[in-house]
Formats: sequence, structure tokens, C-alpha cells
Amino acid sequence: MKTVLYTCLFLAVGVLCSAEKVFTFERRLKTNDAFQCRILTDQSIRYSFQLRGREQPVTRLETIQASFNGYIQVLSLNEQGNASSIRIRMDMAHGSLNGKPLKVSSGKNILIRGDLSGRRSSFRREDGVALSSGETALLQALFPPASPLSLSDLTGKKRVLPLPGQSWKIVPDPFLHHLAERQIHLGKSGILGGVTYQGQSRVGTLPCHRFVLRMETHSLKEYDFRLKVTFCMGESSPVPLKMKREAKEILSRLLPGDDPLSGGSRVDLHTQDLTEQWLIPVRNFPGKIHNAPSGNVSSRQGGSWKDLLR
Repeated sequence: MKTVLYTCLFLAVGVLCSAEKVFTFERRLKTNDAFQCRILTDQSIRYSFQLRGREQPVTRLETIQASFNGYIQVLSLNEQGNASSIRIRMDMAHGSLNGKPLKVSSGKNILIRGDLSGRRSSFRREDGVALSSGETALLQALFPPASPLSLSDLTGKKRVLPLPGQSWKIVPDPFLHHLAERQIHLGKSGILGGVTYQGQSRVGTLPCHRFVLRMETHSLKEYDFRLKVTFCMGESSPVPLKMKREAKEILSRLLPGDDPLSGGSRVDLHTQDLTEQWLIPVRNFPGKIHNAPSGNVSSRQGGSWKDLLR
């Protein structure tokens, strides 16, 4: 009898220990969730047109760099649970577009509504003052349209955490479906990737778990995608406390030969997105204030980008 009791006790302890190691990646945002936010981003896109009958391609390069400090509040969610509209308190923002500095009005009393539900984000100031084209471009780089995917679509919704340094495979199906919607067809064997657990860490004073997600495509000459996301998740925060995304995408297309003007020409699109962000949960969105905010995100924390999901 004692042996049976000890065995049951041992199994129960084992189950409890295992349960403690189960980590949930699927986190649900709620309306009115608020965060102290810092974002650094460096993005570029290069178009190359190799026209039929011409030796040299026609190229165009567009770049944008942006930095933001402030607060955001979730106003509504899309079907996937990502923020589709937000309220922004822009305490500090600056950047450059194609190498030219952007003139941005920032201060602790500037409140902005952002609509992320369309194919392109749109913004308006709550005080009715018109945003400049530069401010709009900067905000669109910082707050892109709501994604149809979430981080847990790739990592899996739950996972018994392995030892630090060990990995598991990503879930490729949602990404493959996303590519198919863009007329890019790739089988499961055409994606390599995994998630590596790097152990416990901290973001400011907040404890978290640190992970690195890597994914890349192969076997398609006309499409190449490479992604590395380093993210830190707390035990209860609905979003990663800190995320660093490095993404590169190359897409080549040969235009149909039945077009008398462009048939046989090739279009190449090279995109890079280097973004680092901190999202520290706060109890309430602070709105308009006149004193500097206090929080866990220091302006010196983490360095700057020359350094995705969401």
C-alpha cells in the first residue's frame, strides 16, 4: 500500500512540475489594454526593373528610419486578436525619409488615433491639427496594418519549455497560407525554421523568458524570405515585453510575354525590416499630462537599430 501511495505521490509531483513548465504563447489582447511603448525601426525597399531589350536595369531605393517614445492604447481588435485601431500619445518621435530628416511635432499632449484595419494604416490627431506627410510616413512605418498572423501561429499555442539552448520546429501552415494569398506557392519542405529557448531574462525590472525564432525559405528561385525574431515574454503580458525583428524578402517576377509593352521584363523587389520595440503594460493610458512619465523603459536601454512578429 505504501508503495502505491509513494508511486501516486511521485506521479502527482511529476505532473505538477510538468505543468509549471508549460508556457502559453497565445496571448489575447483586450480593448483598453495600454502600454508604455518605444520603437526603433530601419526599413528599406529597392525596386529593380529589367526592361526587355535594355541591358541595364532601372532601380529605385526608398528608405525610412524612425524612433518613437510614448504610450499606446488598444481601441479595437481584428478577427485574429491583433490591434486594428489604437490611440497614441506621442511624447517623442523623429526619423528620416530617403536620407532627409522628417519634421515631426511631438510633445506629451499630442494624441493620435490610428486605424490599422486597412491595407495601409491611417492616422489623425485628436485636436484636429493636420498631420504632415512626413509625420504620416513615420507613423505608417512605426504602426503597420494589423497582421493576419500572430506569433503563436508560428511557435504553437503552448509548449513545455525545453532546457535553455534547445529548440522545436515552427508551425509553417499559416505562413504558407499567407504566401499563397500573394500567389507564392511553397510546400512545407520549402521552409526551414525553429524556436530556441534561451532561458529566463529581464526587461527592465520585469522577469520574462527569452526566445529566438528563425525562419527561411528555399527551393524557389523567384522568392527568398529570411526572418529572425528575438522576443522576451512575461508570464502574463498579452504581448512580448521586448521584440527584435530582422526580416529580408526578395521577390522576382517575370511579366507575362503576351503584353506587347512589358512582356518578358523582370521586376525584382528587395525589402528589409529591422525593428526593435518595447511594450511595457501600464494600468491606464495616461492621456494628456505635463510631467515626464516614469516607467521601465529607459531611453538608454538596448541600443539603436542597425540591429519581425508583429
